[in-house]
This record gives sequence, C-alpha cells and structure tokens, in this order.
Amino acid sequence: MSDLVFGANFKVAVSDKKDNKLGMGGTAQTTARQVFYFARREDAGDVEVRALNGNFHPSGEPRHVSFQDFLERYRPEPLVYFNKVQPAMETVESELERGEGQLAAGRPDLAEKSFKKVLDVDEDNIRGVFGLGMAYLDAGKAEDAEGILGKLMNLELAFTPEHVHLFNRFGIQMRKAGMLTQALDYYNKALGINPDDEHLLFNVCRIHYDAGDVESALCCIGKAMELNPDFSAGGSMFRYILKRNPHLADSCAAPPEVSAPSGQDAPAAGASPTADETGGEACPVGGASDFVEPHAQPAFDPSRYEGLDLENLPWEM
Repeated sequence: MSDLVFGANFKVAVSDKKDNKLGMGGTAQTTARQVFYFARREDAGDVEVRALNGNFHPSGEPRHVSFQDFLERYRPEPLVYFNKVQPAMETVESELERGEGQLAAGRPDLAEKSFKKVLDVDEDNIRGVFGLGMAYLDAGKAEDAEGILGKLMNLELAFTPEHVHLFNRFGIQMRKAGMLTQALDYYNKALGINPDDEHLLFNVCRIHYDAGDVESALCCIGKAMELNPDFSAGGSMFRYILKRNPHLADSCAAPPEVSAPSGQDAPAAGASPTADETGGEACPVGGASDFVEPHAQPAFDPSRYEGLDLENLPWEM
C-alpha cells in the first residue's frame, strides 16, 4: 500500500490479519483471523484507527499510528467500507441530525425514536446517549433519564472537551428537572477531570443554590472567580449570593464537603452537608471576604457562555 492507493487523506475499512494457532503440539494449525477496522487520515498526518463493532460502525477510542506502520500492518477492504461501514455511519449521522432537530422542535417522543435507532447501531455513541437522555428529560421521564445518567457515568469519552457542550446541556436539564443529587454527582465527576473550569463551577453553584445550600454555592462561584476575574456572569452570581447572605463572608475558609446536598434533592435553605453525609471535596476557595472584585465590565452577554446554566437566574425571578 502507498499514497498512490490511499492518497494524502482517506477514510477506509482495513483488515489486520494475525496468525493464530489452533490446537496443541503436533496437531496445531495456523489460521488467519480477519479483523476489520475503520481508518482515517487527515492533513497527511498519522492514521486514526478504530475498531468496528458488530454493525460495522466505528466504536471505542481511536488509536493513532504512523502512516508507515499503517502500511505495514493493514490491508484495505474497500468493499467492506462501501457496503457495510459507510451505510452504517450515514444511518447514525442522519438519525442524530433528525433526533437533534426533533428535540429543538419540542418533540421529545420523536427524538427518542431517532436516538434509539442510533444506539441500535452504535450503543456507546456519545451524541446518541446524550440525545436520548435529553429526550427523556424533556418528556418528564426521570427514571429513564437516570438510567442514561448511569450509562454516561461509565463512558469516559462523555467527559472529554469535545463533548462539553452536550455534557453541560444534560446537566442543566437535570437541574431544571429537580434531579439535584444526580446532577451534582454528574458534575463532580467532570470537576475531578477538570477542576479549573469556571463554567462547570458556575453550573455546580446553581445546583447548590437550588438545593438551599447557599454556602457551598458561594464557595463554588468564589473559586470560579478566582480562576477568572473577568467572568462577569460568575461575578453577578457571587455578588447576588453574598449581598443576601453577608454572614457567609468568611464561610469558605474551610471547603465544604459535597457529593449530594444534605443527602437529598432539596434541603432546607442554608443547610450545609457534613463530611459524614457526603463523599468528596468540591469548590475549595479562600474566605469570601478575601474575594477580589472582578474587573469592571458591562452586563454579561449570555451568548458568550455556551454551556452555562443561564436560564431563570435568581436575580431575574
């Protein structure tokens, strides 16, 4: 194989033939086991190789190999690509687009059908899993949505930067549906991967605030502002909470322990979970009285903050 076969950029199915021995001793036989993969190369760089699932759709995390190693190990299978892989990928993409369009149009029942078709072909498709969860939440199917949450928590790829917009949309919808404990567990996993994301901290702040745990809310948004003093939406939230709760000015000197707000969805206002009631740290900051005033800015523009939970902000209600 060479550039004459593949070109600088390509998408193709390939096979990896490995010799396998069946039997033992003098009866052992060497057989060729054919395994298919999807390979893609862009910008004449390394080749991305992914396994194909039983439906001939790329699945799992990609592996990157040099072009030379790729030429030595893999053999092109164009008929497999055009007859199996390409149709599967086109079906998934078309149903994803259809489902997302139905969600945007307020038809979660039709969106659910499309996302289920996606998952029939590629059961771990991140957009499909998030989409089905959103359809359940929009339809008020909390129990089904919780099942999707369990699946997402076991999909590490769901928490990668490329899916942050889907991740935040799902978390926001959980908060709006009153699934505060579940939403907090969900965001805590993301903060474990990226603890310095001020947008995640803002969204966690809103969950604590809705749960009546204003102390944890203040600590979360305080840390967000330490990370980015120009975060105007965060500055507005911080000032709003502190103005109404001046007794909490020094409350964040010892970070609150959080995993679920007081072990329930909506604790009494002002309640703080104890270390015995929760399972991990989040939002550690210095005392709120030491907070540095954010840089002067005009009113924040929500369009600048994709993924922020900006609907029905407390000071707008």
